[in-house]
Amino acid sequence: MLEGKDCKNADKSWSDESENIRKEISSTEKMVGFKLSEYLRNEATNHYSFRAAKKNLTYTSPNADFSLYVHQKHGNSFYPAGEEVMFIARVSRHIHGLKNITFHEAIDAWMLWVREVVTIMSNHYYKMIVEHIFNQKPGKFAKKVTYYVPFSMVQEVRKPTAPIFMRDRGPSKCV
Repeated sequence: MLEGKDCKNADKSWSDESENIRKEISSTEKMVGFKLSEYLRNEATNHYSFRAAKKNLTYTSPNADFSLYVHQKHGNSFYPAGEEVMFIARVSRHIHGLKNITFHEAIDAWMLWVREVVTIMSNHYYKMIVEHIFNQKPGKFAKKVTYYVPFSMVQEVRKPTAPIFMRDRGPSKCV
């Protein structure tokens, strides 16, 4: 999309914008939810830690669900132990040393931090799109295109839902 001198100018602009993003993201480190997000990232989501899992076991609820929900269709199987140990117990371990914060308040603080970072990233992304596509290539713009599809491929507009379980419409089998 960017060619020749556009690329050379873009390099400095991207570098400057990256530094601005880094500074803005760094400013969120003071938010209550930052530390929890850092723990979750470093111990569960991006870098699984067996040592952290063992520490978290102390903080699992007596009502924790360690069942194995197995189904013929593997996508319908569910093993909640991971969520119980690496997420719920990790949040509980995080708030254990804090004063005056409940589990739900910790989750709210974490979500507030996530929303703040997503907003920062979205704003910078939009700015870069405007600067490097719309402003650099003014003749290039989105245009509306209409496609006609067979009626059988059209779904009704309704409240969005995500399937949790899938099923065959055929006879039921128990295993």
